[in-house]
Amino acid sequence: MMTRFHRRLQGVPVNRALICILLITLAFPVVASGATRVISSLPYNYDASDHSSDAVDTLVLAGSRLNSSGHGITLSALYGNELHGILVDLGTDTITFGGSGSDNATGIRVLGTSVYYPYDIEIRGGYVLHNEANTTANNCSALYVQGSNIVVKNVIANVRGIDGQVYYSGGISVYNNRIEGGRFTSHVTGFTSRCDYDAPVVDIVNLYKASMLDNNADYHVYIKDLVIDDGPHMGIAIRGRGDEENYGVAWIEGCSIQTDARNSLYTVYSGLCHSTSNPYGVVFRKAGPGGRIVDNIITSGTNWGGNRGILIEYGRGTPADPITISGNYVDVHEGPNVEYGDDLPSHGLRIRYDPHSINVTNNTFICTGDNDAATADYGTGIHPMRLSASSSSANILIQNNTIKAISLSGSGVASYGVTFDAIDYAGSYSLEHNNITSSGTIYKYGDFNPQDVGPTGVTIIGDTVAFGNITIDPETFHLGHLGNDWNCTQNVARDIVYQNGASDADVTFSSGGTADISFQRTLMVSVKSNDNLPVTCAAVTATNSYGQV
Repeated sequence: MMTRFHRRLQGVPVNRALICILLITLAFPVVASGATRVISSLPYNYDASDHSSDAVDTLVLAGSRLNSSGHGITLSALYGNELHGILVDLGTDTITFGGSGSDNATGIRVLGTSVYYPYDIEIRGGYVLHNEANTTANNCSALYVQGSNIVVKNVIANVRGIDGQVYYSGGISVYNNRIEGGRFTSHVTGFTSRCDYDAPVVDIVNLYKASMLDNNADYHVYIKDLVIDDGPHMGIAIRGRGDEENYGVAWIEGCSIQTDARNSLYTVYSGLCHSTSNPYGVVFRKAGPGGRIVDNIITSGTNWGGNRGILIEYGRGTPADPITISGNYVDVHEGPNVEYGDDLPSHGLRIRYDPHSINVTNNTFICTGDNDAATADYGTGIHPMRLSASSSSANILIQNNTIKAISLSGSGVASYGVTFDAIDYAGSYSLEHNNITSSGTIYKYGDFNPQDVGPTGVTIIGDTVAFGNITIDPETFHLGHLGNDWNCTQNVARDIVYQNGASDADVTFSSGGTADISFQRTLMVSVKSNDNLPVTCAAVTATNSYGQV
């Protein structure tokens, strides 16, 4: 790798003796110790010109608490001068930012220029808190990060107002960044657009594939052991760029996420983007190979509208490097909430928009609901797992999961264990050895989203299915949706284990469309001769009751 020193030598005439002296000097470097800079007041600005050596400068507070009516601490690269090697060590100290009415305020900012970006910076410990009087400010963030190899470790932070995020990051410079431990809380009460992702607690956007691969990075961001207490919309939102070739890779591991949907700007439905719709704990959009959502706990708050679980959109794994969703515990409900003027169904896991190579293994997805509008569990539909695909999707494995759709009371909650939405490519989804319980329908083929595409080519192998807490007419399989002419052919259910009233004879057909499902059993055949000895290479034919071989 060419060092900065080598780059400076290019094109400079020097004699051989000088080169030898310089090389000897480089072989035995003397590195000055980094400075400790004491911050006595806020706002505080530190840029690349303040960092005179390659040693790590440490920034600490003078006293246990400093306050700012605007920004708190700003670390900046300069044109022609990258910023690196900084530790902001808050320990147990506190900074507050954003006084009453202060818009666009940040607690700690790490900023780059259009070309030069910070790297190798850590923000460690302490509290980064939004001023409690700032209940109506717009577009504030506790932590705002540009650059690479940026670590936020064991920080407790919050944000208030409208359209705010606790942690915001993104752009071409973002790769190998980490959030480790800590607790993020959002007291944001409203957000302008759910379509524009205006209020996730953690929002990481506009990620570039090339910047990650060109720098031999494994991920854009790694979020580990973070606690998210609350949030008006989404917990963690990760998004690649708009074009398919620029995906994002995130590792989300061991986090505890609880959000509770609310939006004071729209008390009633005001259009597609103006509501609290899609309040997922984790949203992974334009997800690339090697993305992980592993060993997290996602639950719903109970004061407002609850939340959904995990959403994967445009998941672009590969057979060699799939997207992994494993070991998560998702137990959610969604209270009064509006989309298209109707109450939202609850979702534990939703996969849609042409997914590729996703492994969903060893998770628990639980959705609950009731038909009492006075409770926080109110909802007209429950989908712990809802799956969609397109004509090019392939290799989505749903294996060894526990899936429960639970109606808590009454008779008005439609419960669907697994819903196959728009799937028009045979072989997109394989379900193997899952344990599924539903208060209503166990498998539903077809739902609201597609206009004329039905779920085709779904294979189910060895699932154990049961009815539980039945409050509406149970159905093991429901093929088609309402009166739509959808093609539900080439679907196979093999070696299913039925419990508590479920049966392969219980197939309900919608009033329109082509409905088809093939039930199969694996036969273990042993051929013996008259002397009771096994016969090898015997030819065996099995014929069912319909004359099919």
